[in-house]
Amino acid sequence: MELFKDFVSNTALLLSMSLIGNVIYLNPNKKPLLSQIVHGIFIGIIGIVLMLNNITISPGLIFDTRSILVSVTGLFYGIIPTTVAVLIISVYRIIFGGPGMLTGVLVTVLTASVGLIWRKYKSKNNNKAKYRFLEYYIFGIITHIIMILCMFTLPNNMGIETIKTIIIPVLLIYPIGVLLLCAVSIYFQNYIQTKAKLVESETRFGTIFDQAPIGIAVANKNEIFFINPKLEDILGRIKDEIKNIGWHDLTHPDDLVEDENQFSKLL
Repeated sequence: MELFKDFVSNTALLLSMSLIGNVIYLNPNKKPLLSQIVHGIFIGIIGIVLMLNNITISPGLIFDTRSILVSVTGLFYGIIPTTVAVLIISVYRIIFGGPGMLTGVLVTVLTASVGLIWRKYKSKNNNKAKYRFLEYYIFGIITHIIMILCMFTLPNNMGIETIKTIIIPVLLIYPIGVLLLCAVSIYFQNYIQTKAKLVESETRFGTIFDQAPIGIAVANKNEIFFINPKLEDILGRIKDEIKNIGWHDLTHPDDLVEDENQFSKLL
């Protein structure tokens, strides 16, 4: 039960750090390559934090949830952030040392590779939520079966005993951790895509607004905020001259009652 508690705690730390990392990454640099490298550095730092809060099976043999982190990174963010993160995490694992050093590096590289391969060949049904999350859960199980098989590379016949110790908590907890981290990644990817579409829409609206051959004003019930160049020509006033003026002050008296009714309906 103590081991289960440690694995759950490390998974919770992973999810918390990933939320923070995604919030920081909400405004990625406009240069795609630099943005991906910076994202990979963030993920690498999260991996180091996870290793600093590891589950120690024996001196130099540690476990944490970096396999979840790098596999999901490969699945969602592609080769550049994944490679940068794997390099950072692997270097730190080598510095940490111990009999599990080479196995730890192998786990990091292989689980990241599973994510990248799955990204390339993932099911076309993953746009449907019920299939998508089932697929991610299966992805988590396969990834961590590979992780467990890596234990056979441990020195001094440590592999079998280590597998006996970790197999149940790993196969019960880690696929759920993968599923939850995938859900976090989906949410933030959708947020970034929606934000990009909103910026594009606003830019398109601005172009239409400025170039329209009819006069247009943006207003609330009490004041006008913007007018386009055509309306400036019609009114013989520039934008600064109509600030804090109500739209009713620029409306023909015969139209006021009808326009008030329309405005109320819009509100």
